[in-house]
Amino acid sequence: MMKKLIIGHVVGYMLKIMKSGIEINKFKNEFAAIRHGNYDDFIYLVKGEKPPIIVYQNGIISNQDIISQKTHCDFANLILSGPSLKKFFNDCQIEYGDKFVISEDEISNEIYYKVALFEISLRMHASNQKLMNNREKLVDIINKLGDFKKISFEEM
Repeated sequence: MMKKLIIGHVVGYMLKIMKSGIEINKFKNEFAAIRHGNYDDFIYLVKGEKPPIIVYQNGIISNQDIISQKTHCDFANLILSGPSLKKFFNDCQIEYGDKFVISEDEISNEIYYKVALFEISLRMHASNQKLMNNREKLVDIINKLGDFKKISFEEM
């Protein structure tokens, strides 16, 4: 059995809350930061622990205290955001209810999870290729990735 990623649960839960029309003012900034892949901002806002991480960069292996999206890949920051994601997920469940209590007949929790992972994958890939800015719309990211990969509109 494959272990599921916390990021998929958190973003899937957020998407479900947003689609349901529930007021999100309390966590508006956190929702925006994680939804757009701004891990530095998200960790700062939630203030979860930062786990130790070993980084290999430019031929040097180090245990760095300061890791940022400006200087390191998104994946390293996604790993660092794990404790903040767990804390945020718990805070959201306290505020909005258990993920299974918010019911949605037409879209399952599993579909929300998969949609979240798909969007995160696209955003990370575009970010690694320096194709996007912060808070860019998903449709624009898809178009930029398609252009970058020379995929026609019909193939997308």
